[in-house]
Amino acid sequence: MAGWCWCLLMVLGVTGEVFGSSTVDSTCASTSYFKTEAVQYVEYVAEMPDLSGFTLHYWIHLLEPSSFVCPFAYINEADDTSIQVLVVRSELSWTWVIQVNGVVVSLVTSPVSLVGKWHHVLHSWHSHSGNWSFYLDGHLVDSGINLETKGMTVSGGGRAYSGQRYNAITSSEPCDEGVHGWLTLLGLDTRGIQRAEHWMSRLMVTVLVDGCSPEQGGDILTWDYTPRQGYGGVMTTRANTTCGHF
Repeated sequence: MAGWCWCLLMVLGVTGEVFGSSTVDSTCASTSYFKTEAVQYVEYVAEMPDLSGFTLHYWIHLLEPSSFVCPFAYINEADDTSIQVLVVRSELSWTWVIQVNGVVVSLVTSPVSLVGKWHHVLHSWHSHSGNWSFYLDGHLVDSGINLETKGMTVSGGGRAYSGQRYNAITSSEPCDEGVHGWLTLLGLDTRGIQRAEHWMSRLMVTVLVDGCSPEQGGDILTWDYTPRQGYGGVMTTRANTTCGHF
């Protein structure tokens, strides 16, 4: 993988005196660090369409355990439609929660710790069928059908970000620690996976995990091309060129 480089995002709770926002370059960036006591998150500057499904994938590496981790959120404040990805930690496991318009789409528990090691994560939801799936490090952990979410639509024109729940941005109620660690190569696509166990779906996920390319994003958000705006203090740095050991 020599020749590639990635811009990493760190959302870390620290204390200090500098407040405000900073532009996070969507290309490879030198280290920039802002100390703050404010809520920390990064907003993706993109035109968000109406969504009747999605596939979201990213690499994540936590520096320390957190009660809640908030890798991604989207909110349209005009009608309160939303997408929320949460990771809830218990003593022996981590539970991944996907919510669409306030309804829990999926809830999957895994013993795999996110602390001290990079992991590739992929979530998918398909409104027309209600199918959802969750992959970790290229392996299908669980999938199913949620009939309550069948036919749901998430309105476009809202805001997408990493590091906090959507209500932290709209009403200043933070997601505990947010994300204490690194996040990179996040991509969002309008197409949801309909058959999680099909060999073509598994191959697609394998290509994403093994490829580690900043161009393998989605038709909405792509790490290499989507601008990002940092708030409350973020750090970006050049990545190691070894896939999975950034």
